[in-house]
Amino acid sequence: MKLKKPFFKRISGTKILGLLLIQSVVLIYISLFLETRCSNKQYSSLRNLSQRCVKNNFSQKINITMETEHKSKKDTYYDISSEFNETKRLLVPNIVHYIWMQSSDTIVPKKLTFTFLNALSFLSVHKHWKPETIYLHGNVLPTGNWWETVRNNVTNIVHVYHDERPTIYGNKVRYKEHMADILRLEILQEYGGVYIDTDVIAIQSYEPLLKYDVTLPRDSEDQLANGIIFAKPHAPFLKIWHETYKTYSKWKKGTNAWAFHSVQTPYKLSKIFPHLVHIEGSSLIGPRWYEPHKLFKGQYRWMDNFSIHVWKGKSVVPPEPGLISNLPDQSTLQEVMEYIWYDRLPKEHNYTYNDVKGKDVPTDKKINIQLVPFISNKTQNLTYEN
Repeated sequence: MKLKKPFFKRISGTKILGLLLIQSVVLIYISLFLETRCSNKQYSSLRNLSQRCVKNNFSQKINITMETEHKSKKDTYYDISSEFNETKRLLVPNIVHYIWMQSSDTIVPKKLTFTFLNALSFLSVHKHWKPETIYLHGNVLPTGNWWETVRNNVTNIVHVYHDERPTIYGNKVRYKEHMADILRLEILQEYGGVYIDTDVIAIQSYEPLLKYDVTLPRDSEDQLANGIIFAKPHAPFLKIWHETYKTYSKWKKGTNAWAFHSVQTPYKLSKIFPHLVHIEGSSLIGPRWYEPHKLFKGQYRWMDNFSIHVWKGKSVVPPEPGLISNLPDQSTLQEVMEYIWYDRLPKEHNYTYNDVKGKDVPTDKKINIQLVPFISNKTQNLTYEN
């Protein structure tokens, strides 16, 4: 019987070259296809891309990052993940959520006081963010003159009743702050929208941030803040974050369980799942909690922000409009409060801020104010009742 030659010996050199040529053409087409998809952003998540495409995008965006920081110098922490998960359509519903929860874990519950600062938060959201609905979640409604002022001027507030949350995954909640932390994640999971603390003041439209699955502000180099959260309904990032509270009981009393679950965990998750979250630098909460001198004493380019978090525990916040003038002249907080309450634009001046030692540090150029005051019949009757 005549044996057949091995396959590789029966193929001529010409045929081998032909096969190699066909293979090369196919690889070139695949490469061009992937690069086109990367450049046009025709993808929904990093998991749908090849590793080659991810690497090409990453190296490309690094160059953009360097250029952006060099030109604007606005934000030290540029979020490269935003270049991957941005979409043209709006994902986050145009609704805002607050939490107002009265704790009953003491013999004589401490009554919550709705302050002038809280009123400014609601009024600023109504003026500058213009949500379809403002949801107030909790087991009680606020009371007092400032709450009545808000009710008379903001007509789209809906109260959503919630019982106290005594447990997290079967573990007793130790502090009411932890209760609010877990509740905000559950609210956003169900409804989507924007959660903010009652001491956050809105500055300008947040529409650019509604096109991401989730948006969080950077609190520090290794922490993300949860005082303001943008999210679409059923966002995977929030679901993963929520499930990390299963370890809540493992923290001994006196340890900083709040910091771990509320600000450190989302940062760590953002490193693992960068395609699920967009991170803003100082545009949502700046000046940050460790920069109170920029808020209460010095000047800060607040008009670039979407919002500002007033860290009321760091200094005295005026309890009524007549005391705004007691703040340092042209300080950040004075300008922001006058802008919201009086529709008063800040003066054009060289923006400086006081460093920790009280020394003035000037910026490199004069700022030309472009803000336009909000005018509406609904907000002309803002009054303070004694």
